Amino acid sequence: FRLESNLYQYDFRNFDLINLLNAIVKQYSPFFAKKKIIFESNFAAVSTRACFLDQSVLEYLIKSILDVFIKNVQIGRVTLSAGNPPVAFLEQHDFDAKVSKDTNSYVLFEMKASELFFDEDELQTLFEPYCTLNKNKRPLSTKLTFVLAKKFIKYFKGDIWVYSRPAFGTMVSFVVPLDRK
Repeated sequence: FRLESNLYQYDFRNFDLINLLNAIVKQYSPFFAKKKIIFESNFAAVSTRACFLDQSVLEYLIKSILDVFIKNVQIGRVTLSAGNPPVAFLEQHDFDAKVSKDTNSYVLFEMKASELFFDEDELQTLFEPYCTLNKNKRPLSTKLTFVLAKKFIKYFKGDIWVYSRPAFGTMVSFVVPLDRK
């Protein structure tokens, strides 16, 4: 409720992004293993480890999306990767920061679940807070996860996208700057 009313107090600090991601992977690996879901991670493409954001919010975002995957996927593969996006990607998506070809000021997170599928109607309303996802009887927590994720990411001056196809699965991608000025 504090987030929706803009009363949430962010706590921006420096932290090591790779350490945070490795801790999340270590925490979530047993949950995926218990369901016999293959869980893979790749952070080799992150060239800048230092991050100045609200660490607890970033951790919440990643864990919330992984929680959606755990609740909605019974078999298959889940991947979590992070890297610095290419300048062309940032320009294509109209990020207004001054970016040069050697600047790694953003991080792109991609999380994919091979057996999760949102139909076109669900995707169109996924980030709208007052539309429900009752067509496939998904839990309300799924909808709330994406609504809150979009709000947090927009506050960080980033953006989020969700792609879903039947044979492909679902991929959640979001970009945030490494430094919130």
